[in-house]
Amino acid sequence: MRISYVGIIDALQNYYINSNLGINITSFATSRSPEVRNS
Repeated sequence: MRISYVGIIDALQNYYINSNLGINITSFATSRSPEVRNS
């Protein structure tokens, strides 16, 4: 049980980190593009 539990925690952490990276990249791109267009 412990091995599968750790595996689930690892998977959740990886998913959380990956989704946060994706959100940060997309928000950075969207917040960045208006600056580029204005200048």
